Amino acid sequence: KLSPNLRFILLIVITIFFLKNFDQFILQNLNLSFNLRGPIGFAGYGIVITTICILAFIQASNMIDGINCQFAIYISVLIIYIYQQSNNSIIYLLPCLIIFIVFNFYNKSFIGDGGSYFLSFLVGLLFIDLYNKNLIFSDEVFIAMSYPGYDMIRLFIKRLKNKKNPFLGDRDHIHHLISFRYGEMKGIILSPIFLSFPIIASFFISNNFYNIIFTLIIYIIIILYLHKN
Repeated sequence: KLSPNLRFILLIVITIFFLKNFDQFILQNLNLSFNLRGPIGFAGYGIVITTICILAFIQASNMIDGINCQFAIYISVLIIYIYQQSNNSIIYLLPCLIIFIVFNFYNKSFIGDGGSYFLSFLVGLLFIDLYNKNLIFSDEVFIAMSYPGYDMIRLFIKRLKNKKNPFLGDRDHIHHLISFRYGEMKGIILSPIFLSFPIIASFFISNNFYNIIFTLIIYIIIILYLHKN
């Protein structure tokens, strides 16, 4: 029953407290695969930038939890991606998520804000761990998390433009638009595919910069099409 603003403040405090005690998860630089000049250092602002990145992913992930199965399927895709990069034992969480997806599909169980916050925080930390171990580039992390991020930025701008609290929910998310257009059942199937599209595209587009531009264009086209219809 906490207000969205208070929840956000508590998330900031908890995240900073965690990073202060586990500094191996603090980002120190920005290393892009297509930047030939090398990593860009954060000059002592690592904890601030890391907190912003984690909170942005938590907020974006929580916003996609609007129809059954979508959040759990998306997190499952990210877990598989993490396992492919590092053989991380997080893969053992996958059977639990699959069982949950089945129950969630039949409205027998729900992830809730607590589950969304926990899983997105955990997955966010695992991506940071991969990055700090030089197993992936920062643009690869961006690609994996881009569609929820695009949707969050679009809705935040729209809500602020309409003088609304950006943290209050509405029914203009991409999964809502898909459900309105094709029905809830097809929305459950199509929405996770769209969310995972940038990761799927990375298997065919080797240059991450081109992948970011391409997937952003596709997202804009999808949103314009769904709004038009």
